[in-house]
Amino acid sequence: MRNAKEAMADGGHLRIEVSRSGDGQVCLALADSGPGIAPENLANIFEPFFSTKAKGTGLGLALVQQIVSEHGGRIEVDCPPGGGTRFTILLPAAKSLAPGAETGPAPGTGSALAGT
Repeated sequence: MRNAKEAMADGGHLRIEVSRSGDGQVCLALADSGPGIAPENLANIFEPFFSTKAKGTGLGLALVQQIVSEHGGRIEVDCPPGGGTRFTILLPAAKSLAPGAETGPAPGTGSALAGT
């Protein structure tokens, strides 16, 4: 999302879609209306330290790809002619829990999201 925002510095649209595929995967797609990725750069975007930004570290997409891979998923990129970029993250869906099963920390024990 940060890359899309920076690519559309003069404004644009970012579409976020979440769906579940028929083969048991969760699909997260982010599509922007920016200028797209130059064809000569496309093969390198997941390489550590590759950046086209003056102050970029080149670690963002490399880390995203590593995290997705470690969770058994994959990330795909599509840059259609004429601009825009679409990243699709596919992850294995979690198995459903039995009714009444715990889905998080016990009440009053805090939460990683809450910073406790």
